[in-house]
Amino acid sequence: MMEGREIALSPEAAKKVLGVLGLARRARRLVAGTQIVCDSLKERKALFVAVASDASDNTKKRLFDRCAFYKKQIIILPVSSEALGAAIGRGGDCAAVALTDASFVNAVAKAAAIEIQKL
Repeated sequence: MMEGREIALSPEAAKKVLGVLGLARRARRLVAGTQIVCDSLKERKALFVAVASDASDNTKKRLFDRCAFYKKQIIILPVSSEALGAAIGRGGDCAAVALTDASFVNAVAKAAAIEIQKL
């Protein structure tokens, strides 16, 4: 399992990742919100977790610990929680999202040009 990490994305790549996350939300393959993401990890539905860069330290620790326990991948996106919330069509802030479909995980990896473990 990869460690949680903040990835350096170009503005174009960040825009592509947010676009994929928005598409996943419309396809109902994304869950949003820290508690819901934690529940999704517990139910073993979440395959990949992304956290906004301005999420609180407690939120990041909570998600990193859960992802380590359930052996899921997590990254810190270089976007604010407001930008993440807007990208997925949510009215306010959104500190964390989880993808529940392997195709969308691969699409995010391709958009961000990062390597994701086989699912």
